[in-house]
Amino acid sequence: MPASVGVPRETEPGERRVALVPAMAAKLLAAGLNVIMERGAGFPSMYPDAEYEGVRLEQHARAVWQADIVLKVQPPSLPEVRLLRE
Repeated sequence: MPASVGVPRETEPGERRVALVPAMAAKLLAAGLNVIMERGAGFPSMYPDAEYEGVRLEQHARAVWQADIVLKVQPPSLPEVRLLRE
């Protein structure tokens, strides 16, 4: 089973960046990784969901936090850390 990369929405007030832009998502997919992203995660950075072709979009963050690797701009909050798998 290929490794998975998760990208949640940033929750820090005022943070508009996203940890994974569409071009890099395409490279990860081409390398055989599964990419899971929370719906709307790229919107504050002007990347609509439609630009993340091939990425599995999830309505709820829980699935994203269960990925093998989680990418974020800001450190995860305590509630987010609790969503990480063991």
